[in-house]
Amino acid sequence: VWVFERRVAKLHLAKANIKAAPCAPLFAILGLVTSLERLNLSNNQLGGTLPGNAIGRLLNLRSLNLSKNLCVGRVPHALSLLRSSLQELCLANNAALRTLDLSRNTLRGYLQPWIRNFKSLQRLSLSWNRFHGVLPSALGHLKNLEYLHLNRNRFNEEIPRECFEQMSGNMRELFLHDNDFYMLYQGDDNENKNKKKGDDGKTGMLDGDDAGDGEEKKRAKRLEEDKAFLETTFTEAKVLV
Repeated sequence: VWVFERRVAKLHLAKANIKAAPCAPLFAILGLVTSLERLNLSNNQLGGTLPGNAIGRLLNLRSLNLSKNLCVGRVPHALSLLRSSLQELCLANNAALRTLDLSRNTLRGYLQPWIRNFKSLQRLSLSWNRFHGVLPSALGHLKNLEYLHLNRNRFNEEIPRECFEQMSGNMRELFLHDNDFYMLYQGDDNENKNKKKGDDGKTGMLDGDDAGDGEEKKRAKRLEEDKAFLETTFTEAKVLV
């Protein structure tokens, strides 16, 4: 019998030998603990699809770790209900997942290499978040991807062509637009978002001096070259850069 205080903020149940397939009854109980901020159920034997209704009740949840379980199917869209609170999500080694849609949240930080473990993924949507940094080479391991939506983030280094060369020709939609590729600013604030580093290592304003205008033209040219490369690589796909 599981008994939880409704005021519990942290629940660490990793490697607890929990066998729940399907996992819906377990989450039905956990969904009542609405005060939860951190939930770690990694390294167990949770199976079946993730129940969106129960997870969607945890409106204070900041960190959810379900890695190294046996979950299948789609990640529930109800996770979008947590967009004002959820900061960390780990689902690694749930290898049978076909769709991972975490769009329109406030997830931030780097896109982690464990994404390579979802080898069965056909659809990956992380659009409308706050991911930044470089696109990891781990994306190249997702050979079955048909839909890759990474638009509306803050990825701010170069587009790794070698990563996309490793993918198959199954791609139907590749959305990379509305990011900050080739802009090496750091931070989350508006001031930093309008800055970039020039070739001399100095910082200039994109909408300011002539040096900034020149760098913006170089950036636009590189994006056009990347778009042409990706359209050649994925001839049947809709590509937006």
